[in-house]
Amino acid sequence: MHSNPELPPIAEMSRIRADVYAFLSDAFLEEPDEATLDRLAERVEADEIEFVPDEVRDEISNADAFDGTALLQDVGRRVRDMDAAEREDFIEDLAAEYASLFLTDGSKQVNPYQSFYLGDEPILYQEETLKLKEIMRELGYEGAEANAEPEDHLGNELAFVAYLCRSSARSQESGEIEYARRYLNLQKQFLEEHLLEWVPDCCADIEEHTDEPFYEGIARLTVDFLEQEPAMIAYMMDALPDEDE
Repeated sequence: MHSNPELPPIAEMSRIRADVYAFLSDAFLEEPDEATLDRLAERVEADEIEFVPDEVRDEISNADAFDGTALLQDVGRRVRDMDAAEREDFIEDLAAEYASLFLTDGSKQVNPYQSFYLGDEPILYQEETLKLKEIMRELGYEGAEANAEPEDHLGNELAFVAYLCRSSARSQESGEIEYARRYLNLQKQFLEEHLLEWVPDCCADIEEHTDEPFYEGIARLTVDFLEQEPAMIAYMMDALPDEDE
């Protein structure tokens, strides 16, 4: 077990990761609003755009610097320096880009659905969606019902892992270490069997079709973050105390 006293507690790491998943989930489920841009500018101001603590980055083998954070830092600095009229125009531009990428048919269209990338045919709402709906229901997650997108939408899958991260944190804080391990294992399994199987291709398509640095940064950060997650989860599993400690 790791025992470096300078590292954040494992439950706190789970909550930090949940916040990252939630941030990315929101970016794919809806266009950015004023609050989203405020959070981005505040992260830049506080130098918190890097989502993995340096100490942890040193501990896990493949947590290289995230390319996506540099792009989002640039966007955050731009937002920070905008006046009200410039920010309003920027929000409108992001909304138009979001619609072009995810809501309308056209040359920029990207389908952020697992069924599109992993199904037998490039169509939506098939067996992949039903499987995910059952997985989420079995684990008590109902968040996907709060929006109009199916369970295999990228935003919903990311929100589901955020839920698993929070569940792991709560279990550890209440002393239920075996449940904390179970939720970490579920995160690892979901990453390997779902997100990592199709999200890199989807994000590559987003990068290819957008010329907006915000969405290019979100796409890169999503892949960077997901690809280092198995190592982060393994680190956290090893760092969890034994049940009798």
